[in-house]
Amino acid sequence: MIRGPVLPQVRERLWALVSTRLDRVESGLRLVLEGLDCSDGQLGLVDGLARDAMGGPVLVLLATEGDALLPARVLAAGSFVARVRDALVRAVPEARFCPGVSGRVLVVGTEASGAALTQVASLPVPALQVCALEPFRVAGSERFAVRWLAVGAQHASVDGAGVSMAPAAGLPASQEFVVPAQAVELWQRLCSICERISPGMQVHGDRFSRFITCNGALLGEVRTVDGGLLGSAATGVARELRDPRDVRWFGDQLLRAWARHAGLELDAEASNKESTSHDAGSGPVVARSTATRHAANGRDSSPAGESLRSSLEASRLSSDEYSALGAPPSSGGVGSEGAVAEDRQPSPSAKLTAPNVGRSD
Repeated sequence: MIRGPVLPQVRERLWALVSTRLDRVESGLRLVLEGLDCSDGQLGLVDGLARDAMGGPVLVLLATEGDALLPARVLAAGSFVARVRDALVRAVPEARFCPGVSGRVLVVGTEASGAALTQVASLPVPALQVCALEPFRVAGSERFAVRWLAVGAQHASVDGAGVSMAPAAGLPASQEFVVPAQAVELWQRLCSICERISPGMQVHGDRFSRFITCNGALLGEVRTVDGGLLGSAATGVARELRDPRDVRWFGDQLLRAWARHAGLELDAEASNKESTSHDAGSGPVVARSTATRHAANGRDSSPAGESLRSSLEASRLSSDEYSALGAPPSSGGVGSEGAVAEDRQPSPSAKLTAPNVGRSD
């Protein structure tokens, strides 16, 4: 016996399911009103008027088997969106549409309406998107995947509110990410950080979201929310990305999540003991310093708790090493603050003559 499709095929039941899960079709998409008539009652109603993550209007239509007026209704919806433009901002104030964000037409169907979806996908509507919901059952629960059949040319457009960003160099291809115009540079900075953390980092998602993963493990997510970017890390924290400092902070959270996934974290108590112990030898400190340098080169990651002080301690010369360079044994060493000061601001003679390394004039 062949199991029938999970999603209901009756329009009312299908709409009840889709309307409550629009965010799973596209991140940030939410229903505002139902039953939009933009054809004077001649072609039937658009199922819903929604708002996307950038604040733009989206006319949502269901594709069901036997709906002969669907192509005409889609054309009418596309023409309506092109005509009204920003007029919907004042005409539907409860939707809180943002001026300057173009409208779209979204057609959603299932396998049973495959013929209708194929026909609609070929229509000359620039702002048209068509997707099919693929139902399946796993672990006793019903789920669906979204398969995109047509993506309008607006994905590659630039308007006053957002810019469609192709994936950064070195990262896998994905559906273009619409980034607010004022956050384009911040997003590019974050992509660069992801590339430096690990060559295995992947950035993928839909129109208004990006998942950052490594070997299938979710490290973080970035969403377009109300004209800005919101970053949520797997470490359990979230933050708006409003300036380069926010991006660096989020990059640090991604690095911590990646280190945890790679099993590179040290016990916090053990890490503190290593960073404060100088009598037991420099082996653990040097090892952690080496891990930090490898992370900078994209080959490894520093353990949690790595500090600048421990790196400086590992880089200082011992008394024996100063002696080998020709300097008096008392002029250097781990406890010499003068040597550290000169390391920060070396004189020209110190760069050229080895015996001057430990001198303080």
